[in-house]
Amino acid sequence: MKRKTIYVSFALLTFMSCQKNDSKTEIEDEPKSTFLISGSDSEKAMIQLMVKRFESNHNIQVEGGGSRIGIGKLLRGEAHVANSSRSISLVEARNAKSAGVKPYSVIIAMDALAFITNAKNGVDSLSTIQIKKILSGEITNWKEVGGKNLPITIYGRDKNSGTHQYVKDLFLGEDDFPANTKIASSNKDVVDIVTEDSTSFGYVGVAFVKNEFNKVRKGIKAQNVYIEGEMRAYSPLEDQKVMNGLYPFVRPLYQYFNGKPTGELAKFLKFELSDEGQQIVFQYGYFPVSEELNLD
Repeated sequence: MKRKTIYVSFALLTFMSCQKNDSKTEIEDEPKSTFLISGSDSEKAMIQLMVKRFESNHNIQVEGGGSRIGIGKLLRGEAHVANSSRSISLVEARNAKSAGVKPYSVIIAMDALAFITNAKNGVDSLSTIQIKKILSGEITNWKEVGGKNLPITIYGRDKNSGTHQYVKDLFLGEDDFPANTKIASSNKDVVDIVTEDSTSFGYVGVAFVKNEFNKVRKGIKAQNVYIEGEMRAYSPLEDQKVMNGLYPFVRPLYQYFNGKPTGELAKFLKFELSDEGQQIVFQYGYFPVSEELNLD
């Protein structure tokens, strides 16, 4: 399969501070044979597959829980790597400085955020304004956007989720989701619920929309999205359109380290960004990045 690549236009690696870090966490002081990668549910299964393919004499464990959980564990010295589907917040950056942690970010893949509905609701496309009005509770029935006379039930993620925060920041700002929004514990749960509920509206990383054959999962529809006033709607499933920047909701998937990674973690990171690692990114349903990485 030909590798497809998104060329990231912003810096791949970022120091959150230029000051030298003199403090050491327990993880840094005592070399261990077990490394913990914690955080984003959007990245968990993909990173688990990379760990499986990576040849290592060390034990690398991967857990989910959400981007907030992973970043929190990194700042407390409880994890070596934080997977995150959003950038670190200003509050987290301040907490990192107080803890003597120097978050070092790497973009390992790109994701197209998919807005999904039940396949039977009669809607094929939504504008960015319609999505905002649905998420804010202003639009409450599918007939208001050309669908069937059915109430809209929003299925979202909890506050530990980077995807939850990304969608909130993008559409709601300081406001919150409607009080009747139903919370699912994972992307998979959102997809499973939307498959069964004809009133549903949810949001997930595009990889969760596809099955093992890279086809849309039965019973759901990834909505085509258009910007108000434009004629053409684009799907998160149109790889070339996503990579050309025509689909409006593309986001980076990060890994955060405490300082520039060395040793086994550096080797694993280089594997993730290698041709083989980025092929796994594409096979899993996300979009590869192409950047030079210098950890020397």
